Amino acid sequence: MTALRWMEGKWVVGVHQSGGFQRVTFDEQATVDNRAYSIKQQGASWVLVRAVDDVDDRYGVFGSADAAKQQAEAWEHVA
Repeated sequence: MTALRWMEGKWVVGVHQSGGFQRVTFDEQATVDNRAYSIKQQGASWVLVRAVDDVDDRYGVFGSADAAKQQAEAWEHVA
């Protein structure tokens, strides 16, 4: 398994939430083929979203950026 390569920047990601669809800016992103993993800090937590073909399909909230990145690696391993 190859480690994801994270790039810092401003990444606008479409996210489905209860009540509709919203564009959210994320702080880091890693991409592999048609999959994008995006993380951002929100308060004391870190939010991770995975999108496949620009459609978000997984979401998680973690206590650190490292924990969010580890989860992204796990999701990529089973992708």
